Amino acid sequence: MKNFNLHTTLRVLLISATSVLAAFSIASAYYFSAVTIIFLLVLQIILLLRYIGKTNTYIKQFLENIRYNDFSDKFQTEGLGSSFDELGKTFDSVIKDFQNIRSEKEEQYQILQNIIHHINVGIMVYKENGDVILDNAQFRSFLNLQSIDNILEHSKYNPDLIKIFNQLKTTKRTMFKRVVEDDILQLAIFRSEFKLKEDNLTLLTVYNIQPELDENEMEAWQKLIRVLTHEIMNSITPISSLSGTLKGLMQTKESIIEQHEDITQAIQSIERRSKGLIDFVDKYRSLTKIHKPDFIIIRIKPFLEHCIFLIGNECSQKNIETELFIENDDLEIFADEHLLEQVVINILKNACQAVENIDHPEISIKALVNNHGQPEIQVIDNGLGILPEVMDKIFIPFYTTKKEGSGIGLSLCRQIMKLHGGSIFVQSEPEKTSFSLRFR
Repeated sequence: MKNFNLHTTLRVLLISATSVLAAFSIASAYYFSAVTIIFLLVLQIILLLRYIGKTNTYIKQFLENIRYNDFSDKFQTEGLGSSFDELGKTFDSVIKDFQNIRSEKEEQYQILQNIIHHINVGIMVYKENGDVILDNAQFRSFLNLQSIDNILEHSKYNPDLIKIFNQLKTTKRTMFKRVVEDDILQLAIFRSEFKLKEDNLTLLTVYNIQPELDENEMEAWQKLIRVLTHEIMNSITPISSLSGTLKGLMQTKESIIEQHEDITQAIQSIERRSKGLIDFVDKYRSLTKIHKPDFIIIRIKPFLEHCIFLIGNECSQKNIETELFIENDDLEIFADEHLLEQVVINILKNACQAVENIDHPEISIKALVNNHGQPEIQVIDNGLGILPEVMDKIFIPFYTTKKEGSGIGLSLCRQIMKLHGGSIFVQSEPEKTSFSLRFR
């Protein structure tokens, strides 16, 4: 730019000198000389404009190349002066940088495309009007779609998509089952929204969770079978043993008379164990007979106050201090009041038992909206806590650490929460155990 400024300055000075000379010629009445000088003056002005115009032309060309992503041009400035040579070199250097950046972005885009098309998750991004701007083969395969330009238009003729969109209107997650060539797909579909420039975009991700469900189901069955086997063997073994003893005692009429008291005791033991086994089966049946929830809008504050009232006598007898904290008195949930009451009462009773041997037993009941925007009820006690090796077993049917416990309370609570579309979580450490009921 220094050479450009120098050249421009010299030309302006020359034009100025020529202008002065032309004025002097006219004032001195040298008209012929004045005409010649004026001609030279006009020529110099034209040459200056052309000189400046070349710079503008190169700048315009440079900016247009950037605008249209055309980085193939090379600026030819040979013979135009050293100032243009420097300008051309600068432009070429900038263009080269743009080419490198564009090349890197192309590489990153290709990597992203390969990842999107090879992962085992279906992906689709579309605009508010339904125009699809990104999708992968896995998404189309999961939902049995061909190449698609507008998902909203296509959904009008696809019953599966209509069902999915209707469910996604009220939630950001839905489950959908499909059968493809005798293979069951349990699809989890998630919706999220974001803004890119001026466009509001929706991202749908689809994942087949059937393998995980199968694995979890198998693990659950194995745990349940272990518990059932343990309980049944505890009853069957003494029955079998006593039956063998009775067989030996009842060989003759004389032995029956002589051993009458022992035989009676053995029969009573068999009866007691048989009733215990029947009671066990009845409790198992209760896990499968939960009625369908009758959903209503429940105000959490009066609901929890009623639950605390129901266990008030037990807390008073054990000198347990209860505290209720409601984040918002107008907080509401959509649930079956009787089933939910059963869950809360069960957890509160467990908390009462957990603090029995504590000097200053305390139970806190909290209702709030958690960080995910979900209503949540927490029951916190300052008992000894739950042992780490027990934590992953407390929701297994019939598993209990209590001498007189049935082991179905917490498993029943989990089932009821699942029927509500919610979940139950537990966190425990010495002097603080928290059960959390989370609702959608």
